[in-house]
Amino acid sequence: MAHMTPEHVHERTDAHVKPLVIFLLVMVVTIVFSFLFTEVLFDLFMQRAETKGNPVSPVQIIDEKPAGPQLQVVPGLDLRAMDAANAERLESYGWVDEGAGVAHIPIEAAVDVLLEQGLPVREEAAAAE
Repeated sequence: MAHMTPEHVHERTDAHVKPLVIFLLVMVVTIVFSFLFTEVLFDLFMQRAETKGNPVSPVQIIDEKPAGPQLQVVPGLDLRAMDAANAERLESYGWVDEGAGVAHIPIEAAVDVLLEQGLPVREEAAAAE
């Protein structure tokens, strides 16, 4: 068998510098042009905004609170106020519907009335006993 020599597999010439330089110059010119174009466009928009004035947002025109639930600024205080209102209602006498004769009474009084009168019983259950 014949003696085989390893073949050299590498580039025999250097990279061509001229295409690389042209590419870099085109990139630099493109970046500079983009920067200048953006700057001119920004100045144009600013001049147009100054001549027309700033438009007023519809939200700024209406100075009223929207309907619906509002955000709680201090939820702990709101909870304490709600608990106090509920405790006041549970511990006091008052009318729910005065025309119909429906009133609310304190819980302790309701328990006493229930112990005196007992729970209502259906007629079917009373007949079975």
